[in-house]
Amino acid sequence: YKRQVYTIRSLSHLMEFQHSSISYIVKCGAIPLLCSKLLSPKYIDLAEQTLQPLLKLSGTHPYELFKGGGLEAVLKNLDFMDIKAQRKAVCIAANLLSSPSLSITDISITDYILSTLNNLLTNSDTQSII
Repeated sequence: YKRQVYTIRSLSHLMEFQHSSISYIVKCGAIPLLCSKLLSPKYIDLAEQTLQPLLKLSGTHPYELFKGGGLEAVLKNLDFMDIKAQRKAVCIAANLLSSPSLSITDISITDYILSTLNNLLTNSDTQSII
C-alpha cells in the first residue's frame, strides 16, 4: 500500500516538474492503472492521492483520460472522499467534458454519471463542493 502511495506521488511530482514526461507516461499506459485505483479503491487515501496526477492529465490529455474511463473513475466514489478531493474530482470531470476533441459519438454517459452530476448541482449542503 505505501509503495503505491509513493509511486503515485512520484508520478505527480514527475509530471509537475518534468512536463515532457506527461506524454510518455500516457503512452506507457498509466491512465488505466490510475483509473483502476479509483474504480476499486482499497484505501480511500490512495484513491484521493490518485486524483493529483489525474488532474494534471485532465489538463494536458483530457481526451485520452476520457477514453480511458476517467470520468466514471473520478465520480464513482465521490461520497467517500473529503471535500478537497471532491473538488479535485469535479474539476477533473469538468476538464474531461470540456475537451475540444470530444464529439457527441464519444459521449456515452451512464445513468450513474448523470445522477452524480445532477446530485452535485442540486445539493443544498453548506459544504458544497461546487
